[in-house]
Amino acid sequence: MQLARNKSLCLLRHAKSSWVDSALADFDRPLSPRGKSNASDLNKFLMSKNFVFDKILSSSSRRTKDTCGIALDGITSRDNTIFTDSLYMASANTIINMIRSQDNHLNTILVVGHNPSIHEVFEVLTGKHLIKYPTGTLTVVCCPPEWENLLDNFCGVSSFLPPKHLHAL
Repeated sequence: MQLARNKSLCLLRHAKSSWVDSALADFDRPLSPRGKSNASDLNKFLMSKNFVFDKILSSSSRRTKDTCGIALDGITSRDNTIFTDSLYMASANTIINMIRSQDNHLNTILVVGHNPSIHEVFEVLTGKHLIKYPTGTLTVVCCPPEWENLLDNFCGVSSFLPPKHLHAL
């Protein structure tokens, strides 16, 4: 008999975006210099811990794509990354249903998105209240062995890593 392995769900709020060009649509805003630096710090951390993501679901906005490009450089293949408009301005319920529909052979999924939905997904899944979910924050949540059972019980928090914490490592 083989025991089912718990899943890891990683939630990443895009890195700090730039507001320099006020004429840009929200969807098209790039990262600020601080956002690029924070994404680079996250990349160093992920590389040092040998993180591997079986699948990445990301909003298709410019700042989430830029965050992925920097933070995940050298960590994962682009083949397992899906950029989708449906994660831009998505509700927490939409994101949770997207996760619940994933194949169970995937053990570690990363979702890259925006607030307030990433913050809300974290709170719904863990039952923990946060005052803030800063830009560039990565959380790792321990989930049940089947994605479809994601809402059966509260998930445990393995890591809560805001950029200030990563920069200090």
